[in-house]
Amino acid sequence: MTEPLRGLKVVDVLGVFYREDGRLMVADEFEGARDVDAVLRKFGDREVRVLAHHRPHEPHDGARWGGGCCVLENSGRCHFGHHERPDALYTFNGVGTLRADGERWVLDGDGDPVDCRLGFLEGHRAQIVVTSIPNLEQIDETVRSFDPSNLENATLDELTEQLADMRDYLADLERLKNDIDG
Repeated sequence: MTEPLRGLKVVDVLGVFYREDGRLMVADEFEGARDVDAVLRKFGDREVRVLAHHRPHEPHDGARWGGGCCVLENSGRCHFGHHERPDALYTFNGVGTLRADGERWVLDGDGDPVDCRLGFLEGHRAQIVVTSIPNLEQIDETVRSFDPSNLENATLDELTEQLADMRDYLADLERLKNDIDG
């Protein structure tokens, strides 16, 4: 009954992105080398919001590709296109059900799958933030199921079970609030 609240997850990955053995990796500034594909798989088949973008250091260096976020500048060529548009920065913001499609990550929703284009992060200091989206309809249904008019002829066991369900639900709400407040 309280399942939609238990699964709130948020991940924030920041560092220089690269490929290793076909996997998307990041030299995370806080946690060291991380397998981004493994992190994203934890969100697979769930409705999520994905934010991804190039992230130059602050203050950015306007004389360098991507404000300094592109580590490919010395090679003279960048697969994102910084060699042609040095001031451009990649940004993505999407909502949908996250899934892997080969080496790509896509969001499924109402229309065609949307490619998150995380390959544009490779060779760049960049950031990905992914958060699951609680199912508000299930939460509303859970709240509505606590109908006091059903309690008139309830047995002590039924009342105790409903009280336990309400305590679990309130504990889940508190965990959700704490996750959001950080």
